[in-house]
Amino acid sequence: NYQDYYRCFIFDLDSNDDIYYSAIEVRPGNNEAVHHSVIVAVPPGSADDLDAQDEQYGYECFGGFGVNEITDLLGGYAPGTKPNKWSNGLAQSIPAGWDLVVQMHYAPVSEDMEDQSEINIFLADANEVERVIESFTLIDPWISIPPHEVVEVQNTQYVSSDVSVVSFFPHSHLIGQSWEIYALTSDNEVIPFIRINDWDFDWQNYYYPEYMLHIPAGSTIHAKAVYDNTTNNPNNP
Repeated sequence: NYQDYYRCFIFDLDSNDDIYYSAIEVRPGNNEAVHHSVIVAVPPGSADDLDAQDEQYGYECFGGFGVNEITDLLGGYAPGTKPNKWSNGLAQSIPAGWDLVVQMHYAPVSEDMEDQSEINIFLADANEVERVIESFTLIDPWISIPPHEVVEVQNTQYVSSDVSVVSFFPHSHLIGQSWEIYALTSDNEVIPFIRINDWDFDWQNYYYPEYMLHIPAGSTIHAKAVYDNTTNNPNNP
């Protein structure tokens, strides 16, 4: 049917220990239908009632995962992306016993379709893990882009303790025009992350600085995105 559709699928990992992994790869089974996917973990059984109440496989989950507690982002997919691949003692982790939940966003299509997407988890040896990656997502759910206007959206995130940034992932849709991300320290030093002057929805990816970006405590991360909702934007649907 011709509407956006969000559906969550639960996978019981049945592990008594934390699971360390170097990458999670999502391989969409239907490129026309799969818009993007997001993977998190939830406490064991916490989403089972939602699954049981839905007659179809999985459960509908627009706007979130329907549970009170989730991990940081563990992995996902958007057009053009490749999965994060950690090495040199770095890894992400899934808490022991927790369930994996995959949210699939299916784009509007003109006819019924099927999807058999695949997920590959590349495990890491716990004895070789020196640092565990933590993920943070900065989302503005209240963005409003009026028709026939070009709008700049800005958001900030205060950094309360020293962090080392190893990867980042800006994301917009078809009316996205540009991106700029940087940190401003308490001494007014600018630490640039990235500037994208010509946004391309079909060429999204994780970006990796050559060296970890040290962001001292007291800094503020700034994210600016420009959206072109005019007829001058050839990608405007």
